[in-house]
Amino acid sequence: MSGIEGSEGITAMAVSPSLKFMAICEQAERAICSIYDLSNLNRKKKTLCSYDYQSKKFVSVAFSPHNEKSHLLTLTADPRPHVILWMWDKQRCLSM
Repeated sequence: MSGIEGSEGITAMAVSPSLKFMAICEQAERAICSIYDLSNLNRKKKTLCSYDYQSKKFVSVAFSPHNEKSHLLTLTADPRPHVILWMWDKQRCLSM
């Protein structure tokens, strides 16, 4: 499993409660989070990146214990930390 081109390294990781998905966050021009299907590590499911924040990295990531196939929470780093709730299967920010 290779990182995103231009990435400055992995900053956070999480595995879903059912062990079906893995989220890998990387530092880049804008913070980025890739979701992988653990049954096939070469198959990336979705990539999350938003232009609504200025941070270059996510410092924490977690799947919802009740809806892991859809909801993911990330925390950005400085200059202004944000907690972001994602609907990752739709690659959409639900709340910040």
